[in-house]
Amino acid sequence: MNQWILCRDREPSVEEIRRNNTFICSNGNSTFVRSYSFRLHGFVIETRGRESKDRSVIAWMPLPEPYKEGLAE
Repeated sequence: MNQWILCRDREPSVEEIRRNNTFICSNGNSTFVRSYSFRLHGFVIETRGRESKDRSVIAWMPLPEPYKEGLAE
């Protein structure tokens, strides 16, 4: 399982964003999904068709690999 990465330690790499620009994020109280924006230099939330930086995100991790039948433990 992936470990939480603090935003103050590092942002997602170009490779991580190209693989899947959706990440699991946390504000310390709840967990949610966000995409990352190079333009805004951070995780974003979309409201009424407009993106804005979600300044509540303090930690993130990549999404797990999709389930593949026959590979369950």
